[in-house]
Parts: sequence; structure tokens; C-alpha cells
Amino acid sequence: MEHCQNYCLVCENRYYSSNVFICGLTDKIEIFEDECDSFILDDHQLYRKRKPIVSEMKYRYPTNILGKFLSNKSYKKGKKIHLFTHYKSKGDTKDLLFKEFDFDIRSSYLSILVLLALVIAMGYKDKQENGLFFFIAFIAVLILGVSYIVYNVYFNKNKKYILIEDKRLVYNDETIFWNDIFDYGFLKQENRTSLVVQTMSKGIVELGISDIDVKENQLAEIIELNKKKHLFTY
Repeated sequence: MEHCQNYCLVCENRYYSSNVFICGLTDKIEIFEDECDSFILDDHQLYRKRKPIVSEMKYRYPTNILGKFLSNKSYKKGKKIHLFTHYKSKGDTKDLLFKEFDFDIRSSYLSILVLLALVIAMGYKDKQENGLFFFIAFIAVLILGVSYIVYNVYFNKNKKYILIEDKRLVYNDETIFWNDIFDYGFLKQENRTSLVVQTMSKGIVELGISDIDVKENQLAEIIELNKKKHLFTY
């Protein structure tokens, strides 16, 4: 229903009643699969919804050199990114899933082995006086290391992900419909990167992507292929 209401929000045929938009042509809450055949863009409403968000963008993400230096932020519009062709059509992006970088189990095993080797070496060198201490340290390192690996491989359910669906982008528990986005870009701050989307219903939404196995130009292509062109007219 949210997908449909986003269309009604900027349609000339709408009216508002009981906290929902009603179609003025049918006097019903319209439910449709993809796009509404009776949709007529209300340019004034779109401009009115965009204006405060655009103003907030200018305040939050300075584009001049001094502002960038003082805020330690660097923002660039997604459409200015040079697009390499990862995807040829909207259909190529459907059901794409980008996950948080895989837990590096091999590096973890190596780190544990190195720590165990150090404990063993120190214990062997000083076995006469502190043998029990180093034996306990060995067991502790082994238990903690194995527990860390088991948790990350089998029980860590808080990993970030981005799922691309036909009508929306899903980021963990955050859902953003394509017909709600009217602009986007990428923010870099302190070695972290975020996808910044400007939406009519939620305002400015930042989605951290530094830990996810996806490139900026990939996301830019996906948004360009899925965006609703009537929202990008300004």
C-alpha cells in the first residue's frame, strides 16, 4: 500500500481523508501492482515536498571547499558518478543481494594460532616457575578464540545487507520505495561511505555501505535503472 500512496502523494487526482490519500476519480484507496494508469503529476506538490529537503541537504552537506573542510564531509550527487555498465536493464537488478563483507575465518584461525604459539613459547621458556599460569592462558586463548569464530559464523544475525526488489530497496529493517526517491548521492566522512537518499515520505535517509560488498557506481546504476523519472524532473 505504501508503494501506491507514494504515487498518490504527488498526483493531481488525490485528496486526503482519514490519514490516507483517496483517488478523486474512484473515491477509493487505490491499490495497483506497478504504476497507476490515471496518474497525473502535480508539479506544485512535488516542488513543495522537495523544497525543505533540498534546503536541509545544503545545510547538512556543504558543497563548497570551506564547508567540506570544516565539516570533514564530502558529498557528491550520484548522477555525477561515471557509470560503468554492470547492469543493462532494470530486470538485471531484480533480487540482487549485497551482504556485509564475509567474516574472514582464515585470518581469525591464523591469529589464534599465533597467540597460542606465543603462549606456548613463553610457557616453555619459563615453565619452571609459571607453568600453571601459561597453561591456563593457553586454555583461555583457545576457548575465547573458538567462541569468537563460532559466534561470527553461526550466530551473528546483525550483518548488514542491501536487497534490490522490483518496487523497493531494502536495507536491513529500512525499506525505501523507488517511487519515494527524488535524488541521491554518496557521503564520505572519516573513511566511511554512506548512500544518501532524498525521499518524499522519510526526508533524508543515510545508509552506511562501507561494510557491504557493493561499489558506489553499482548502486548508482541500480538507482538510475529503477528510479521514477517524474520525480527527477528538477
